[in-house]
Amino acid sequence: MENDFATTDTTFRVFDPGDPNDPLDNVNLLRLMGNGNLVIAGSLTAAGTNYPSSVHLKEHFAPVDVQDVLARLADLPLTTWSYIADEQATPHMGPMAEDFYAAYGLGADNAHISPLDVNGVTMASIQALYEQLKGTQARVETLDRQQAELLARLVQLEQSLQQTPPKQP
Repeated sequence: MENDFATTDTTFRVFDPGDPNDPLDNVNLLRLMGNGNLVIAGSLTAAGTNYPSSVHLKEHFAPVDVQDVLARLADLPLTTWSYIADEQATPHMGPMAEDFYAAYGLGADNAHISPLDVNGVTMASIQALYEQLKGTQARVETLDRQQAELLARLVQLEQSLQQTPPKQP
């Protein structure tokens, strides 16, 4: 199978011409758009991926309610699935982009999930769980202290009862 190359003023394409008798049978294998977006029909294998994340590259900051993020995550449907075009039916696990977008409103659209957004939701959820854990630990410490105090009082009462002579009728 030979690949053909095509360029327009803003897009570079690599495509499989498919059936030469069918002009509509052109499968885009790779598109480098004029805006810098790269669209690949298939898998991308990389030794490492770095996402720009400097504060100097961002704007429109807003605080995050981590407990709300966690509550939404708890309600997010997760399934195992494979891509329709994957002949090996490689199994994956996660939410559907439509559900993720409905829950968080993050990303470019409801058909894709950005790893950056998944990381953000994961980090917020971990922070929420840590807050809950600290609260639980504080409650356990309080209960342990109360239990120790009650046990000490019980021991004192038992000792006092043992030292008190029985009443004569």
